[in-house]
Amino acid sequence: MSVPGQLSFPQLSAAQQSEVEGLLGSFAALSDPEKDSARASTTEKVFTAVFGESAVVEGSAAYEAHHTQPWSTNCWLSPRVILNPCSSVEVAQALALCRSLGTKFSIRGGGHLQNPGFTSNDGGVVISMSRFTQLVVSEDKSTVDVGLGLRWLDVYKGLDPYGITVAGGRVPPVGVPGLLLGGGLSFQNSEYGLGCTNVVEYEVVLADSSIVRATRDTNPDLFWALKGGGSNYGVVTKMIMRAIPNKVWAEARVYATAQNAQLMEALMEYHKIIETDNKATLVWHTLNHATLLVFFYCAPVENPDAFKPFYDVPFLQTVIPGGCRTVYGMVQATANILAAEQQCHDMRTMSSLPSLEVYQAAEKARLEQVEALKDTGADLTMVIQPMASSCIRVGEAMGGNPMGLKEENHQWFLVMADYKQVEHEERVREGVRKIVDAAETTAKKNGTYLPYQYANYASRDQDPLASYGPENLQKLKNIALKYDPEGIGAEWIHSGEIHTHPYDNASIHLRRCLLDSQLARAELHRTPLQRQRLDLPLPVPTKPDRKSNIAPTAHLHSLHDMVVEDGLRGVRRSQTQISHQPAGRTASGGVFFVSQDHARPDHRLPGHLILNIGNMEIEQQEAGSFPAVIEIAPLGRGVTWHILAAHGRLNGRQRFQAGQLDVHLAHALDHGNNGEIPVGGQELRERWMQPHKLGQRESRGVDMHVMGDIGRHHARRGRNLRYGDRSGLGDEGGYIAILLVGR
Repeated sequence: MSVPGQLSFPQLSAAQQSEVEGLLGSFAALSDPEKDSARASTTEKVFTAVFGESAVVEGSAAYEAHHTQPWSTNCWLSPRVILNPCSSVEVAQALALCRSLGTKFSIRGGGHLQNPGFTSNDGGVVISMSRFTQLVVSEDKSTVDVGLGLRWLDVYKGLDPYGITVAGGRVPPVGVPGLLLGGGLSFQNSEYGLGCTNVVEYEVVLADSSIVRATRDTNPDLFWALKGGGSNYGVVTKMIMRAIPNKVWAEARVYATAQNAQLMEALMEYHKIIETDNKATLVWHTLNHATLLVFFYCAPVENPDAFKPFYDVPFLQTVIPGGCRTVYGMVQATANILAAEQQCHDMRTMSSLPSLEVYQAAEKARLEQVEALKDTGADLTMVIQPMASSCIRVGEAMGGNPMGLKEENHQWFLVMADYKQVEHEERVREGVRKIVDAAETTAKKNGTYLPYQYANYASRDQDPLASYGPENLQKLKNIALKYDPEGIGAEWIHSGEIHTHPYDNASIHLRRCLLDSQLARAELHRTPLQRQRLDLPLPVPTKPDRKSNIAPTAHLHSLHDMVVEDGLRGVRRSQTQISHQPAGRTASGGVFFVSQDHARPDHRLPGHLILNIGNMEIEQQEAGSFPAVIEIAPLGRGVTWHILAAHGRLNGRQRFQAGQLDVHLAHALDHGNNGEIPVGGQELRERWMQPHKLGQRESRGVDMHVMGDIGRHHARRGRNLRYGDRSGLGDEGGYIAILLVGR
């Protein structure tokens, strides 16, 4: 089945079709600034005309219920339209409209995510899968067509009368698509593999609005990528899963946290047991003041021996009595004890080989953060998920996946925070980070650390796709380019968080999102931005750079890693040129260049740059000035730059870190507007200006200069750059260089 990428709406009458064509035609005739002003209102009119009541618009009576659907209240953004299509054809039509209008969009399954902007947006379109509620069991009961608008409790309830189930989510309100596209932890991991392992067929609407199938035999590369690689390749509208047995044993016990030391000893024994008994699953939850252990066994066996190490540990109460039941009965019992209160959430993850030392370090950090965050009312939950090697083995036998996991016993670690006041977000996130960092640091020291990050647990600043390994990451990039060559679905647009936490490994980060037709689809790129490592040192360049008269004379190096952050496709080619001190020179400095290719050779659409300058060091060879130039080229018109301020002296071996920064604006380049680059509504004038404060404080350590083509002295007087300031570089494109000079 295939739907052409052009706009086609056979469900409309001739008059309705004419109305839509008129709206689109009028919009197409506008200038770019006029389109920016008219885009939201035109999107609302067009979607209402095409989809009727299925398009819920901002301000309508039905909007609030759809707007507040996401699980985490910090994810309640304000899209202009929330569309509830009922077929893959309508999804294809919606994508075509968003592409034509340049409207950003997001895809929402269950909305059970903690990261703002991953399943919603402000001012654009949310395509909700809420009406995809089919649950079709094959005649031989071997497979199930699972509707992507369902929650897992709905799935298990619907399958219960058939005596079958599927390897799906463990938390009742979690949605179907997000869990499976991120990998899919289930109660049946050890015997049947991850949830994604059990998907035998996908239906996908690609960025050009064509609809394709993906199986082991049809589009096998796409099939492989969707098994944990996220939905960077299209909108998944159907998943068919293999059915598995429904009869199980389960129990859940609550322990005092004083028992955690004894429970951790038992946990280490359990890690060994699951290598010989692949039916057992244990989920460990330590809350602020209690520990909840969930025991699950993939067979109706009373009190399985697999959990014997835990049976003699004193416990406070049983919240799910031990006994044989169906999967639906188990998950319904879980639903009965879960709090339904709406609040904010945050998560962070890591993984390691089994290690008592890691668990103890995490527990110590957890206790510290529970106390430190007491005044916020935050509930911190530490989750340990033991993973048997059989889980990986089953996945490989079923066709593999991109997650790069080795066939070994290990554990997936999660810290989750629940809190009510959004103003506590940064403190809570920092507390979560400290617990995970404690576990990760310990694992690295004792040799048990694993790079893998479970995508569905990853925080907004983590990088799960990169944790799959360079070969799998490159393969995912190639697949994304094949099925979405223009990068429509690879845009990583979310709430716009900049990594301001003082990580030592944040040397220089360039985070870029090319906005092809202004399309943004967070659900299609749910994992944090990928990092492309730049190896240092690099060869000395053989030719001088024609765009700069600054003589590179020394060695710039990072304290740890120097990386370029980007989306799955993002920067096509990145290269670094590090220049070294020639003999006899008296000045020292360094030049770092990033060249940026666009999605298409003729690309002239707006780009979006976020430059994050973290810890960096200039190595002084002799006394003098130390310029460090970061040049980004080429750029399209209407570029937005976001500058994270820095401070500290560059003389000697000093660092500079996030903070305030004086700003000089000079030598602005523009091929199309005679050098006139509006910055925050004003123009740059003259060449070298007096320092302007960035924020309220003035730093005496570093100057920042926005540089342009030395051959064109068309700079205009301006003011300091602020977060979110815009510049127009003209239709012919150009570049911006940012110069940091020690004084």
